Amino acid sequence: MVLTGLMIVQESCELVAEAGYMIACEFSGKSLATDSLAVLLALPELSAISRYQAVVTDGNKASVSVLEKYPYRRY
Repeated sequence: MVLTGLMIVQESCELVAEAGYMIACEFSGKSLATDSLAVLLALPELSAISRYQAVVTDGNKASVSVLEKYPYRRY
C-alpha cells in the first residue's frame, strides 16, 4: 500500500507544494513511491506550482533517491 499526497501553501507570491508519501514495508523497493510521485506531479492542475519541497527523515536514502528524480534539491 502506498499513500502519496501534496500540501499546497502560498508563500509570498508563489505556490509551494510539499510532497509526502508512506509505503508499507512489504511494498518497499518496488518503485511504487517513484511511480506514485510521477503520476501526482504530472497532473495539469499543478502547473501553477512554483516550487516543490519535501522533508526526509535522516538516513532515509531511499526517499532521497526518489525525490532526486524530480524537481527536488537537497538543502
